[in-house]
Amino acid sequence: MTGEGIYHALESGRLAGETLVAVASGKVSHRSYYRRLWRTVLPDTFLTYYGAKKFYRHIEWSIRALENPLVWRAFVQGYSEGATFTKSILLSGYYFLKSISAAKLRSDRMELGD
Repeated sequence: MTGEGIYHALESGRLAGETLVAVASGKVSHRSYYRRLWRTVLPDTFLTYYGAKKFYRHIEWSIRALENPLVWRAFVQGYSEGATFTKSILLSGYYFLKSISAAKLRSDRMELGD
């Protein structure tokens, strides 16, 4: 739904590799992998899984919602700054306002010929 699947795959693989090295050196147990997943990948996976179920169940409404600048601007700005799905939702107001500000700045620069 959000295109984050590849990020989740890469991030969980990176965490698995780091945990494997730490476990092999006796620094942590294998359980630390799950704790690390819950800090990064799993909240987004949880939200996108349940969000996708609703999204695809009501596809016409969902597409109309995504066309709304109040929705897409926050996600585009958040993702451009490296935010996760969860963070983009939690800070959607901030990202929306920031995207408007950035668009205004680009527009002003274009008028000045920069």
